[in-house]
Amino acid sequence: MSKIAAIFPGQGAQKIGMGKDLKDDFLQVSQMHKKADEILAFKLSELIFNGPEDELRISSNTQPAIYLNSVSIFSLLKNNYKIDFQFTAGHSLGEYAALYASGVISFEDGLKLVRKRGELMSETSKNSEGTMAAIIGLTSDKINDIINEASMKGIIIAANFNSPEQIVISGEKTAVEYACDLSSEAGAKRAIILNVSNAFHSPLMKEASDEFAGFIDGFSFNNAKIPFFAAGNLELYTNGEEIKAYLKKQIMLPVRWVEAIEHLKMKGVNQYIEIGPGKTLCNLIRKIDKSLETNFINSTNTFNNFGNKE
Repeated sequence: MSKIAAIFPGQGAQKIGMGKDLKDDFLQVSQMHKKADEILAFKLSELIFNGPEDELRISSNTQPAIYLNSVSIFSLLKNNYKIDFQFTAGHSLGEYAALYASGVISFEDGLKLVRKRGELMSETSKNSEGTMAAIIGLTSDKINDIINEASMKGIIIAANFNSPEQIVISGEKTAVEYACDLSSEAGAKRAIILNVSNAFHSPLMKEASDEFAGFIDGFSFNNAKIPFFAAGNLELYTNGEEIKAYLKKQIMLPVRWVEAIEHLKMKGVNQYIEIGPGKTLCNLIRKIDKSLETNFINSTNTFNNFGNKE
């Protein structure tokens, strides 16, 4: 029997105007946007729909914006279609929307958590010499060799394993830039410094991770109604306290997306529904395994068309 996973995108999926059609067309989505504005005590919805883009790109704004978009779509989906999700998963920030979908955290608590997470990551970025780069067209073994050589220039790790051909490295700028040069020399199709403000998912995030661990202790986590698969350590969770312990370390852990999809496939999942802005995760899954079925819901049109398939 086919198993289905709900998957949620992370930071970088945002764009001005995302979800405005859903907010205009569905009262439930509009009410969730209004509630988010009240909880955060600022007009997040106004920023999402009208920008400016530079302000939306700040982590403390981006993270609650993507979370709000994703969970409002999931709530709409849950209330209108009977889909039996066997698992949830997310890419970095997307794991918070996955935990909402699994019933582990409330809408309100999730919003507060990602706002704080974004604030701490933004604050750490002000004093950081970190950055990230996407390496396309080299094997993970080759990139590990490059990282080992580049580590003489500073802290550097493989941070995001997005597809067999796309790995994101993270660390101190001098080390990352040197690794890009080495990757180009080794025949990489592309080695691109990303437009990010810090070395996310690396040891350079330790200060933010430690402070967030203290903040998260103030929240209650339920046991999961839908099992949650963590891309940071490839563990399947249902216990709320164990999930909380995982999130305390998540900011520093790599995103092992390729292995996460491979593990879910081994558990019988062959259908993945991406819920939230864009369709990045669907594109990555097709590069990981073309036999897997993907679908995405990010607008009124895709929501209605999805319903017509049921």
